[in-house]
Amino acid sequence: DWALEFQCKVEGLDCVGVDLVTLNKDGLMQQFEVVMRPHKTIGALRAAMNERVKNDARFLKFREALS
Repeated sequence: DWALEFQCKVEGLDCVGVDLVTLNKDGLMQQFEVVMRPHKTIGALRAAMNERVKNDARFLKFREALS
């Protein structure tokens, strides 16, 4: 299992997060979880993702996952 720390900006807001990766017995990715803070950045990321999904046909099949 892995934990990958990252820092980024979303809509000008600072963000700190961790990707938690769980591997199965074959060494393939079984689960991928993202933990982020602060909360207001998560809201900005969600809004940006929903806007992109709404306007980019390649992402339409994933729209339900974002609601």
